[in-house]
Amino acid sequence: MTMSAHTSRRQRLRQATLEEIHAAARKLLVEQGSAAVTINAVARQVGMSGPALYHYYAGHDELVGAVTADFFRELAAAMEQARDAHAGAPVGERML
Repeated sequence: MTMSAHTSRRQRLRQATLEEIHAAARKLLVEQGSAAVTINAVARQVGMSGPALYHYYAGHDELVGAVTADFFRELAAAMEQARDAHAGAPVGERML
């Protein structure tokens, strides 16, 4: 998630907070499972109140959806990288 040179300070802070929220939700998901990813638990990890997190996400489903989308973007990037790394390999060894 990159920011252009013309983003405001507020936008940069918001982006940094979103990244911190995603990292906290991801950590809870990986370490404790999906039941641990609640608005209040994520808010506690980030150091804010549950209601404050609603300034960033409408609710639990939206938050989990955003974190899940992160996983899929990472998976797609890894698959593309693996495909590109094997582009010159013989057909039987190539990722299609």
